[in-house]
Amino acid sequence: TLYTFSPYTNTVTEIGVFRYAGGAPAGFMLDLAVDAAGAVFTSGDETLFAVDPTTAVVTEVGDFELGTERLFALSFLTPSESPDGTEMLVGATNEGVVYAVDRVTARTRRLGTYPEGWLSSGDIVSIDGLGTFATLRRSDYPGDVLARILFARDGSSTVTVVGAVRGGAEDFRQLFGLGYWGRDVYGFDNMGRPRRLDRATGATGVAPPATGTTQFWGAGVTTQAPVLF
Repeated sequence: TLYTFSPYTNTVTEIGVFRYAGGAPAGFMLDLAVDAAGAVFTSGDETLFAVDPTTAVVTEVGDFELGTERLFALSFLTPSESPDGTEMLVGATNEGVVYAVDRVTARTRRLGTYPEGWLSSGDIVSIDGLGTFATLRRSDYPGDVLARILFARDGSSTVTVVGAVRGGAEDFRQLFGLGYWGRDVYGFDNMGRPRRLDRATGATGVAPPATGTTQFWGAGVTTQAPVLF
């Protein structure tokens, strides 16, 4: 099901179940990405879809052809952050393998992997003028961490940990969606809670009121989201 989230009111609004134009349900979606112009794409188990954000109607783009691998973290990278200097659609598997995705054909090209030991917890978000963030996990951390990611032209990446996603004494896991607005990163977890994350520390504030859903599997925002300093 597709939702919108307002960072001004901290409210979630349901748009509808993902469906084809004829009305048939499109199945589970694993993540969502939005480009600079506001075009929305989602990743299913094996397929890339273009999405009408006002109706949740999807159009199939093509299959990833990745075998058993699944792209759980989907985002557009800003030109200044992408390996080839263009606004590039990328996806990451749970194991931290990163692929470039052709938005016209859905064909994938392996870019590389996260540095040793780091796995994808849920999502990536890239904002023009700010950088690229991801939620990651590693065996020596009790919960997710917010990290900055730099992708090199050779396909390698550098991870810098911003901080643990922690609110008070609670460590948060399974932040499967990331967005950004103003001064904050927003995380959406597998218990249906949006979390506001401090972009400088990873610390998380109080979740907004009940959202009407029990889980989020992904989130996205335009790469031109406003940045306040």
